[in-house]
Amino acid sequence: AFSRIVIPAQAAACLGKVRETLAGGRPVVFATGHVGNWEILGQYIGCEFKECRFVAQEQSNKFIDRYINELRIAQMENNKIIHSHAAARELPKALKRGAPIFLVADQDAGKDGIVVDFMGTRASYHRGIASFSYHYNAPLVPIFLVHSGGKMTLMMPAIVEPNTAAAREGEIERLVSVF
Repeated sequence: AFSRIVIPAQAAACLGKVRETLAGGRPVVFATGHVGNWEILGQYIGCEFKECRFVAQEQSNKFIDRYINELRIAQMENNKIIHSHAAARELPKALKRGAPIFLVADQDAGKDGIVVDFMGTRASYHRGIASFSYHYNAPLVPIFLVHSGGKMTLMMPAIVEPNTAAAREGEIERLVSVF
């Protein structure tokens, strides 16, 4: 499937910056949504960047959960799936080590979320991704793999640096809004 991925110049430049950031010992927060092919995107990122931590919802059927997660990381080296109930405990450990994390972040956060504009509609997002970025000074990398004819195009509009000198709540809202 990776041979069908088209990497435009903008995305290639962002991938290079991510490599530099990780080589410098800083963590990176990849954020995607349920758009295009997020499963293949996760596998691609896991093959490109070692020690990546992926958050996934645990399935009620333990056999299916194990099978799906084994498929997700089969070709990856030293990567790990973290169930969402363990994310608050496990992701900080990875970020402190300078590892990348990968989250699918478009679930509705309801009344507890940060409300931002999404294509002309107000939407409520969880603050977790932005909080990780801010607290661990980890660049936020919005990333998507969208279908384009018989190919898939890697979209990485920018790498967003957190401003850790800014007031926390305002900066977290800014980080959420760029995703």
